[in-house]
Amino acid sequence: MKVFKTVKVGDEIEFVDRDNKTQSALVTHVDDKIFQIKVLRYTKYNKSYYERTLSFYLSGKKTHYRYNHGNATRIVNKCLDLN
Repeated sequence: MKVFKTVKVGDEIEFVDRDNKTQSALVTHVDDKIFQIKVLRYTKYNKSYYERTLSFYLSGKKTHYRYNHGNATRIVNKCLDLN
């Protein structure tokens, strides 16, 4: 079941991060099978932030079982189309 079949670029979604905490992020890319979001991660080694792209299927599941982030849970806010 494709829970996120209506997701589009600019929508805010909620997902489970690698620490099992719920976070939200904006969708940056959508195609017929997956959508992607960008998040900031912190590295203790360099004491800095870096950008990470996370991919999910339209069902909300992560695209590979080895990824340490959880699944997408819901669409929080829909992007308003002002055109």
